[in-house]
Amino acid sequence: MATWRGITYEEDVNSPIEQYSEGDARITRTLRCAWEDRHSLAKELLGYVHGTLLYPPHSYDGGDGTLSGIYARECTIRPTLTKGTIADETAYRDQIAELTVVYRASTVIYPGTGPIDIGPGTDTVIVEESLEPSVEFLTLPTKDIYIRGTPVEDTGIATPAKAIQMVDWVYTMYHRWFLPSTFFTMTGKVNSAAVASRTLYDATGAPYVFGAETLLCNPPSARREHYSSGVSLWTVTFRFTYRQDGWNKFPYWNTTTNALTWDNLKDGDGHAIPIYETGSFSGVII
Repeated sequence: MATWRGITYEEDVNSPIEQYSEGDARITRTLRCAWEDRHSLAKELLGYVHGTLLYPPHSYDGGDGTLSGIYARECTIRPTLTKGTIADETAYRDQIAELTVVYRASTVIYPGTGPIDIGPGTDTVIVEESLEPSVEFLTLPTKDIYIRGTPVEDTGIATPAKAIQMVDWVYTMYHRWFLPSTFFTMTGKVNSAAVASRTLYDATGAPYVFGAETLLCNPPSARREHYSSGVSLWTVTFRFTYRQDGWNKFPYWNTTTNALTWDNLKDGDGHAIPIYETGSFSGVII
C-alpha cells in the first residue's frame, strides 16, 4: 500500500514496466484505488496549479533514487470487478478503479552523467524567470564631507550622487485561470521575510535567498488570452527590484568608519521608521 497526497492506492505485482530509448524514458505503472478516489488520485499524480501554488506531478526515480526528471504525464482509468486489498475495503464500493499511469521524461539523468535534453515540446512552461539590470541614482548626504577643507554644501557644486547597481527579478506565470489576489495588494511593498528562488542558485549550489526587505514589488502586468475552446487564461508578470542593502535603509556618512553606511531611519525614541510597507510574498512566488 502507498499514499500520495493523502490518497491510498496499491500497485499491481507486475508493475512498473520500464522502457528506455536514447535520451528518453517511458514508465507504465498499474495502480488500484477506491472507485470514488480515482479522479482525485489521477489529478494529484499528474500535478496541477491552483491559484499561484504549484503541485508538481509525481516523479519516478527507479525505486532506488537513480533516476530523475521522469514525471507522470498520462492516466487511463477503467473499472475492475477484482477487489484489491485496500484497508477498510468494506467502506468502499465493490468496484475498484484501475489506473494506468504513464511517466515520461523531459530530462533524463542517469547515474554518473549529466542531463540529456530530449528537445522542446515535452513540457508546458508554467513559470519563466529572468534577471535584468537596474540602477538607481541616489543623492548622497553631504554632512561632514569636505572638499579641500570646505564643506561640500558650502562649495556651490552639485550634490554628489551614486549609481546604485541593482537587479530586477522578473517572474512570469503562464496559464493562470484567475489573477492572484496579490496582483492588487503587493505593489510598492517589500518582502517581510527572506524569499528563496526554486531555480536560482548561489555558488554553493543552494537556492539563492533574497534577504528580508531587499525585494521591492513593482506594479505587475497581466494579459488574458481567449481560446477558441472557450477557455480564458492569464499571463501575469511580477517585477521585483533587488537592492542588496534593503529598501528601508538609507545612506549616511559614518564618521567613525569614514565610509558610506546604510541604516534605518529612526524616530526620537530610536524605533525604525519603515518607509516601505512589508508584506508576505508567499502568495506570489511558485
